[in-house]
Amino acid sequence: MDVSGSMTAKLGEKDRYGVAMDSLNEFLTYRKGDAFSLIVFGDDNLRWVPLTTDASSFSCAAPFLHPSNLPPWFRGGTAIGSALKQSERFLLTSESGDRIIILISDGQSYDLYDGNDQKIAQSLKENNITLYGIHIGSGEPPAEVQLISQSTGGATFAAGDPQALLEIFSKIDVMEKATFKRLTPDPVDHFSPYLIAMLSLAGTYLLTLFGLRYTPW
Repeated sequence: MDVSGSMTAKLGEKDRYGVAMDSLNEFLTYRKGDAFSLIVFGDDNLRWVPLTTDASSFSCAAPFLHPSNLPPWFRGGTAIGSALKQSERFLLTSESGDRIIILISDGQSYDLYDGNDQKIAQSLKENNITLYGIHIGSGEPPAEVQLISQSTGGATFAAGDPQALLEIFSKIDVMEKATFKRLTPDPVDHFSPYLIAMLSLAGTYLLTLFGLRYTPW
């Protein structure tokens, strides 16, 4: 998700960021039970939501990630290339399920020039990662993003077109459910011996209250 300063430009009744977040949260309602992660980017990138099936974490994040709330050094540019590489690294930690990146941005990216788009496209393709790009704002999606999307079997769309969003939803709807490998043991309660000992002590104490006690003399 692009959170650069240009995402504050008006788009209908909201700004581009607001429209993008609304679209993202609408998409999540179609994918109950799937695993998602949220990476925001400007000049730098940050994984705000780790891989999770809890869609509410996205809607809760919206107020905090508005470009107006981010430091100038973070929202000053649009580094799509580094954000895609970071997304790729995180996706490779998922052992199963289709790997898909949905890129939502409104601008050109300086770090996709000089053949970097082809290198990223090749790497994503080799790792079976598909890119869908949603371009918000006027004009066509950047040629570099179109190249990466087409090379990985995805597509690019213009935001503000409801049919484009429906097409994205229908394509992604065939995804497998991502699975998680448990890394921590299941907690097991084993308190029976301690409970018996505590009950014995409590019973002995109650007997002493009634004057029933052992005296050695």
